[in-house]
Amino acid sequence: MYKHLNISITLCGEEESPECEISLDDVIRSQDVAGRVATLISEGYRKGTFDFHIEDNPMSVAWNCTTSETKLG
Repeated sequence: MYKHLNISITLCGEEESPECEISLDDVIRSQDVAGRVATLISEGYRKGTFDFHIEDNPMSVAWNCTTSETKLG
C-alpha cells in the first residue's frame, strides 16, 4: 500500500505590473514558501494562510494538505 501526502498551495497577489516580473511558479516552489509550509505541517497543522512579500509586493499564501492511500497491484 502507498500512502500519499497531497499539498495544495495557492498564491494570491496583486496583478503583475511591468516593473515586477515574478514567476509565481518559482514563488510557490521557493524555499521560503515550501519551508514555511513544511514547518507548519510538522507542527501538526493541516491548513492555513500566511502573508508573503517578494520584491515589495504583498501576497497571501493559502495551503492545505490531505493524505490518501492506494493499494499495490
